[in-house]
Amino acid sequence: MSAPVGGYDVCVVDYDLGSRSGLQLIQDRTETDQTTPMVLVTGRVDRELDIAAIAAGAADYVHKDDLTPALLDRTLRYAIERQRVRAELTRLALYDQLTGLPNRTLFRDRLKDGIARSQRNGDALALLFLDLDGFKNVNDTLGHDAGDQLLIDVGQRLRAAIRAVDAVSRLGGDEFTIILEGMARSDDAAIVAKRILDDIARPYTIAGETVLIRASIGAATCPDDATDAELLVCRADAAMYRAKASGGGCQFFSEEMTLAAAAKARLHAALRVALAEEEFVLHYQPQLDVRSGEVIGVEALLRWQRDDKLVPPMEFIGALEETGLIVEVGEWVLRKACSDVSAWRASGLDDCRVSVNVSPRQFRSSCLPETIKSVLEETGLPGDALEIELTEGLIMADTDESIIALAALKECGVRVSIDDFGTGYSSLAYLKRFPVDVLKVDRSFIKDIPDTDDGSIAACVIGLGHTLGLTVIAEGVETIEQLRFLDGTGCQGYQGYYFSKPLPAPQCTALLRAHAERA
Repeated sequence: MSAPVGGYDVCVVDYDLGSRSGLQLIQDRTETDQTTPMVLVTGRVDRELDIAAIAAGAADYVHKDDLTPALLDRTLRYAIERQRVRAELTRLALYDQLTGLPNRTLFRDRLKDGIARSQRNGDALALLFLDLDGFKNVNDTLGHDAGDQLLIDVGQRLRAAIRAVDAVSRLGGDEFTIILEGMARSDDAAIVAKRILDDIARPYTIAGETVLIRASIGAATCPDDATDAELLVCRADAAMYRAKASGGGCQFFSEEMTLAAAAKARLHAALRVALAEEEFVLHYQPQLDVRSGEVIGVEALLRWQRDDKLVPPMEFIGALEETGLIVEVGEWVLRKACSDVSAWRASGLDDCRVSVNVSPRQFRSSCLPETIKSVLEETGLPGDALEIELTEGLIMADTDESIIALAALKECGVRVSIDDFGTGYSSLAYLKRFPVDVLKVDRSFIKDIPDTDDGSIAACVIGLGHTLGLTVIAEGVETIEQLRFLDGTGCQGYQGYYFSKPLPAPQCTALLRAHAERA
């Protein structure tokens, strides 16, 4: 019985093998071969033995006194079927159903085993964490079936790019891992990563379409970066995000990434405290009519009053997006801005309206229209006194979805403006379809006026807005020369340091009142 059992449909083992029990043989065999079902035959009638047989790995057992050809045939067939079902359940539990690659559970086990071998043999192990760049665009443009086929094709290319001793897994979505064992040095892993990136970048043909996609890879090594599986995964993941932020390619983990990750974690925690402790504040920048000089509205701008320091938005808006807090903070901004301007209008500033920036996560939320309606009702602000600002890049990211979302906003009775206009890639055909009211010309086109080239570009952008029948507001106006130029183009509104920087609500209120009295 020392010969391997692999290759047989089923193996029948007698309990009494002399010096060794069949139970022990089954237990030993199932540790090395879990594909061949084993049936124990025994002359003992012992319930505990029956239970022990199943616990040892036997697919079934039969008593010799009951043994008949029909019973043996049935027992063997049932044992084979149970083994097939067990194998299928194992596959479902350990393998990704789409690509057939090991899933997250099996990956963790293989990584732990690989680290143990690495430490035992004294060689290096590298973990590559791969994420596809722009995968969502494939789903959005070609459909999810095409996206699934792309993932299958990527999995096949990854298998082909590595050695038999290495392991590739799919963790979920468009995330894959590759375990490289027996690395003599980290340069070996870099060579493999470069080959993988080149393979992934080759064109795919899916549903008759040519698809191009690239990937970002983060790499961490054992024992240099970590000897713990969870920590190694975290560090490879951090390196992958650094690679993605750098435009793709491969990045190896460094301690600087740990410091950056710790700083980001502290920032995220501080932002949660800021929301709970009401540390966020609004500043308002007035918007004026170019020709008459009258105030026509204000833009609400989020600031973070942290201790005695005013934190500029560029230092924390991205983190709010990452944590998802931007939705809750955005709702607070909307409610606070509408409340303040409603109070101003009630005190005599009748024509003042407020412009509020909306983040991508807010804009894509189906709850935004209901939130706006609720806030307008609570604060008593008319819908046409609220302007929702969206960046050009945001609404162009998915034009069909944006048209639907913009229509839902317009049903709330609010105005909609495109912020930073001219810096994106809008086409006239799409702009005509968007239900918007205002174009805000980006400050980059205003800052060097009266320079001839910049002036020509700004005039073209303003003219485009007028052609579409939209109100045009210029941002970043700082000099009288810029204002005169805008007047000559017919630009209706402006904002910028020429009139006022963004101010806290009390100072802005005083400025608006004084300006109204002078007018």
